[in-house]
Amino acid sequence: MKKLFIFSCIIAFCVAASAQNKDSASFYFKKGLEEKTGRRYLVASNHFNKAIEFNAGYVDAYIEDGLVNKEMRRTDASKQDFEKALALDPNNEIAIKELTELYFNYRQFQNAIDLAQKCKTCADKDKTMGVAYYYLEDYGKAEKLLLAYANKNPNDAEAAYTIARNYSQMGVEIKSI
Repeated sequence: MKKLFIFSCIIAFCVAASAQNKDSASFYFKKGLEEKTGRRYLVASNHFNKAIEFNAGYVDAYIEDGLVNKEMRRTDASKQDFEKALALDPNNEIAIKELTELYFNYRQFQNAIDLAQKCKTCADKDKTMGVAYYYLEDYGKAEKLLLAYANKNPNDAEAAYTIARNYSQMGVEIKSI
């Protein structure tokens, strides 16, 4: 009887603590959003990290912390936040889009291609994948994707230049010109 009472007390304590942690996580998340709106990014990041301490599965807190770290040019921390958010929610469009951009900028082209293929909201995913394939020396795929992108966006000089470089690498200088 005594063991049952102790066990019941432990269960009740754990449930209460869990509820309090979620409330605290929500409180710090809201405070972080307020600070982010005020462009006080370091303070906002601290609040988002507190929210994550209280609830390690808080995907929105990871996303917001990643965006704040990106604003502060803390790309490694931003990348870690987005990777954690993607691990918790594999279909999170914001995490996919931001990680695609970060991987591309880190010159991790295969990772950028893999995520760009999943991205539904990336407006320039053909360009990203085309340039990545160019750097990976897969000139056939690069040509196909870059031409598709250039047809949609004929004023993009970088895409046109990369297409010309791609043709030059393929040995088709006439098309390159």
